Amino acid sequence: MPVARYKGLKAKADKLFSEVIRAQEYCEAAGYNNRPCSNQLQTAHIITRKRSATRTDTRNAFCMCFAHHRWFTDMPREFSKFITDTWAQVYYDEVYYKSIKPTKVDWQSRIDFLTRIKNQEITLQDARSEEI
Repeated sequence: MPVARYKGLKAKADKLFSEVIRAQEYCEAAGYNNRPCSNQLQTAHIITRKRSATRTDTRNAFCMCFAHHRWFTDMPREFSKFITDTWAQVYYDEVYYKSIKPTKVDWQSRIDFLTRIKNQEITLQDARSEEI
């Protein structure tokens, strides 16, 4: 079965989102549970990226190395504990409810917002506060 590939604005928003999150340049789970990091940084979504409403929400992802991302994917209870101990706990309920609400995403607006972060017009932390 072929893997779904997005085109157009959604794909552009996905790419920008990944760049914005990985621009932190460190694994946010470094040292967690004494697990060693790997070199490859990835975007680790909190709520599945299948949900368009929160797919590119800056409150819905950590910058993680491959090793931690894989481990948390395989160990969801540990991921839940990790979320509780980080900045994400503040946003979790809001992001979850946004993810289950039927929404038509304006991908161009998402691109514009993410571009502001990439161009350092606003910080990632400020962007998280601005998300709706």
